Amino acid sequence: MTFPTPEGMDERLLTGYSGRLLIFLSVGFMGVTVTRQLLPPLLPTIIEDLAITATTAGIALSTMWGLYALCHYPGGHLADTLTRKTVLVAGCVSLTLGICLMILSVSYPLFILSVVFIGCGAGFYFISVRVLLSEMYVQRRGAAFGLQMALGFIGPILAAGLAVVALDLPTWRLVFVPLAVAMAIVLLLGHRWLWEPYDFAVSAPPVHATAKRLFSNRNVGVFLGVYVLYQVTYLGYMGFLPTLLQTEKGFSPTLASAGFATVFAVALVALPVAGWLGDRVGHVRMALLGLAIATAGLVGLLIAVSIVGVLSGIVLFSIGIWTYPPVMQAYLMNQFADASMGGDFGAFKTIYTGLGALSPSYVGIVADLASYTLAFWTLGGCLGVAALIVAVQGLWGEFKS
Repeated sequence: MTFPTPEGMDERLLTGYSGRLLIFLSVGFMGVTVTRQLLPPLLPTIIEDLAITATTAGIALSTMWGLYALCHYPGGHLADTLTRKTVLVAGCVSLTLGICLMILSVSYPLFILSVVFIGCGAGFYFISVRVLLSEMYVQRRGAAFGLQMALGFIGPILAAGLAVVALDLPTWRLVFVPLAVAMAIVLLLGHRWLWEPYDFAVSAPPVHATAKRLFSNRNVGVFLGVYVLYQVTYLGYMGFLPTLLQTEKGFSPTLASAGFATVFAVALVALPVAGWLGDRVGHVRMALLGLAIATAGLVGLLIAVSIVGVLSGIVLFSIGIWTYPPVMQAYLMNQFADASMGGDFGAFKTIYTGLGALSPSYVGIVADLASYTLAFWTLGGCLGVAALIVAVQGLWGEFKS
C-alpha cells in the first residue's frame, strides 16, 4: 500500500524534505548497526564473562542474523500492504526492547533473548527503510542507497570505540545504555516525521506468488546464489574478525578493535562511490569488481605476517566487500515490480541472509576443532566462487543494469 508523498518531494540527497528524511533514516540505521556490530569486538569478553565457547557464541550471532533475515520477507510484505511507517516503528520498538534486555543479560539465556529482539527489530527496520528509499528515489537510487549505507556505517566505527570503552567499565553491559536511549529517540522521531498513517490490518504474505515471481526471473535466481556466498563470507568474517586478530594474529584488544573499525571506515567512502559509479558504468560490472577485490584482500589478510600487512588486507577486503551491496541492490530493485517490491526484496533478503546467518556458527565450530584461520580460508573460497559466477553471467551479456 502506498500513500502520496508530501508535495514537492524530489530526489535531493542532502536538502529538502527528501534529504532530511534520508539523513534521519540513515542515522536510525546507524543505531541499528552499532547495536549489531558492538557484539563482535566484545565477543572475547562476553565468552569469558558468560563462560561459553566459540561455538555457543557463534550460535548467538547466528540467531541474531537468522531472525534478522527471517523478518525481511514478512516485514517487506507488511510494508507493501500496511505502511512503511508501521513496520519501521515496530522495528524500533523491538530494537529498544532487545537492547534493554542486553543490559540485563547476566546469563546465556538472557543474552540469547536479547539478540532475538535485536535481530527481529533490525530486520523490520532495514526492509522498511529500503522500500521507503526505493519509493523516494528512482533515478538516483544507487547514490541514495550508497549514502544511506555509508552514513549508517558510522555506527560500527563507534561500536569499535565503545568496545574499547567497555573494557574500563564495571561491566560490558553498561555500554549498551546510551544505545537504548538513542533508539528510543529514533522511535519518537519516526513516529513524528514519517508522513504515512499507521495500519494494523495484517494479512498473510503470498508465499507462492512471491516465490513464482522470484524464481521465474533468471537474473534474480543467479544473483540469489551469489548473494548467499557473499553473505556467508561477510557474516563469518565480521562475526569473528576481532577474535581472529587477537587469537591468531597477536593483536591487542585495542588494536583488534581498530582493525574492525577500519572495515567500516572504508565503507564511508566505498559505499557512496560504488553507488555513484554503478549508476554510470553498470551495477553488475561494479559488483564483479568488488567481489574480486574483496577476495584478494581476504587472501592478503590471511597470508600476512606483519601488522601492516594484516591491516592492508583488511582495507583491500573492505573496499571490495562494500562495493557490492549498493550496486547489486540497486540492480535487483529494478527487477522487482513496484507493487510487490517490498515483499519480493524482503523474500530475496530473507533467503540469502538466512543462509548466511549459519556462517558464524560454522566459523565457531571450525575454530573449536581447528583454527579461525582455516575457517577464514573457506570463507575466501566462497567469495571467489561468487566472483566466478558473476563473471560467467557477464559472458552472457548481463554486464548491464
